[in-house]
Amino acid sequence: MNYLKTDALIYETKGLNSFTICSDKSPHLVSVSFKNFPYVGFWSTYPQESPFVCIEPWAGLADTFDTSGELSEKLGIQKLAANDIFHAKYAIVVK
Repeated sequence: MNYLKTDALIYETKGLNSFTICSDKSPHLVSVSFKNFPYVGFWSTYPQESPFVCIEPWAGLADTFDTSGELSEKLGIQKLAANDIFHAKYAIVVK
């Protein structure tokens, strides 16, 4: 998993998304489907070896190297007016 050694891989998403991890070493797979999460992160425990890779739908992002740490300035921050509701859902399939 060398491609994850600097941090998580983060992608901006739109609408309904589905990502699947499979291996040529096993017939098993994991699929994560989600709607209304604007980002997805892929990460592992690098540099420690681990038998997994995580797929996580994210509603917002942590600070980057060039941010101030101010909550209102975070990339992807979800802002809701009073009485507004944010709906998001995900499903995980393991085969």
